[in-house]
Amino acid sequence: MPAAILYCADMLAPRRPDEHCAAEAAQAAGLGAPIALVDHDALTRGETARAVARVPADLGTAWYRGWMATGDQYAELHRALAARGVRLATAPEQYRTAHELPGWYAAFADLTPASRWMPLPPKQIPDGQALAAMAGELPGGPGMVKDYVKSRKSEPEDGTDPEPVLRALTDH
Repeated sequence: MPAAILYCADMLAPRRPDEHCAAEAAQAAGLGAPIALVDHDALTRGETARAVARVPADLGTAWYRGWMATGDQYAELHRALAARGVRLATAPEQYRTAHELPGWYAAFADLTPASRWMPLPPKQIPDGQALAAMAGELPGGPGMVKDYVKSRKSEPEDGTDPEPVLRALTDH
């Protein structure tokens, strides 16, 4: 039997996959893959037991094909599923390595712009001086401000002035 696939449930119809993945889920089910649903909103609120409540116990190995989760949220999902007899095919350490900039940057450093990062708790604004010092380590010219996994946060700015960078971090 193929590995199960975990999709996020539709917010308005929680017994169905989210509309963005519904066609893929139907195709996978048609090919014999067991399908189960995860409540992504509950996962992001830290209600992990609720997030996995619809996943059958002892489902075996499963792939998570849902919306992005932080490394910590994915690790909690992994723990909650393991308690139900479900093993995610991607371990939390592998997820972080592939999903978050600090994990994959070394492997792609020659193919991606020079980057620096500053680990911070969610919603904490970095210190302007520390940010300027980090930006000073980079080559001159335009740059981008991103978190570890999300899309671009601002138009390219000259990294020598921390004010536009700080504005980009607070304007979302």
